[in-house]
Amino acid sequence: MIDPEFWSDEQVGKWSFQSRLFYIGLWNFADDEGRFKSNDALLKAQIFPYDKKININRLKQELGNKIQWYESEGSQYGFIRNFLKYQKIDHPTESKLPVPPPFIPESSPNVQGDVPPNIIEVNISKYNINKDKYLDFVYLTKDEYDKLTDKFGTGTQDKIQALNDYLGSKGVRYKSHYHTILNWARRDDTKRVISTGKKKLFPISGKTCSFKNCGMPAVYKMTGGDFDSYRCGVHLPEKVAKEYEAA
Repeated sequence: MIDPEFWSDEQVGKWSFQSRLFYIGLWNFADDEGRFKSNDALLKAQIFPYDKKININRLKQELGNKIQWYESEGSQYGFIRNFLKYQKIDHPTESKLPVPPPFIPESSPNVQGDVPPNIIEVNISKYNINKDKYLDFVYLTKDEYDKLTDKFGTGTQDKIQALNDYLGSKGVRYKSHYHTILNWARRDDTKRVISTGKKKLFPISGKTCSFKNCGMPAVYKMTGGDFDSYRCGVHLPEKVAKEYEAA
């Protein structure tokens, strides 16, 4: 049931007709705690199955603070922030979706879409205070940037660029961009198979890279020393790295 206050809400009144219908549709597909999967293709299929020219990402931006968009383990989710205020469920089913992180409100509705929803400028977000801005959306302290450079070398800029592009296109937010880059690197390294021809290196179960306490999953065991040493795909010895290519 749509609450009568919806029709008189001043923020809703500034939305396009598509955005109003989109918002109502999200209530239909949310679980009993107001959470839902927010993959663009899925939302398009659920709410606009017969409409070809629908820009879901644009509609997400227009909803502003009404919806909290977030990511967990590489999947996209949404949370209707006032869901439990208006929905009284006698026997609610516990949500199977991840709990959304603490919400940081925008300073104003993002109707123009200059900044994706929930991406907060440095002077607004408490998580970005005293951090330097890289590209459009990535914030790192000097110490965090130095650590990334020490770990990834010249590849650091590529990782910052990848995160920046993702934040800009998806409109998600993270408390720590530094730890997000590290988590993405570990995820990618776990999936990586380094090979050339028929030769392959797979992650070694239970072993992590010992290069400067890297901690990423190991794919190569060093030999010839007094104790076992392991390296991940990023920190392979130069001679070994020349023999293999990332798949």
